[in-house]
Amino acid sequence: MDDLVQFLRARLDEDEQTARAAGGEPWTDEEGFVDADPWFELPNELAAHALRHDPARVLAEVDAKRKLLDRYDRAFENRRAHPDDLASAGALLALHGAVELLALPYVDHPDYCDKWRP
Repeated sequence: MDDLVQFLRARLDEDEQTARAAGGEPWTDEEGFVDADPWFELPNELAAHALRHDPARVLAEVDAKRKLLDRYDRAFENRRAHPDDLASAGALLALHGAVELLALPYVDHPDYCDKWRP
């Protein structure tokens, strides 16, 4: 597994842990009313942003990003098994670009390597 993928998996583990510590559930009920702690004494636009990124959504995003990393790992192994296959080379190249983009939100993390920047 390459260093970038390891870095991203570690960040996703952290994101998952934080979301689970916050309850792991949506902060709104079926009618859209806030179902969270009373710390929501925020201006409407800030509260709307926080609600949009509730723990359930963070967990869904973590799951989707892990699936993309799994596809990248499979493409890498496929490329290794079939070095002359141009289609596998193209798939790996495209997925690698996507993985680099996934790391951008973590650019300020001390373990981020500038060589990963697209």
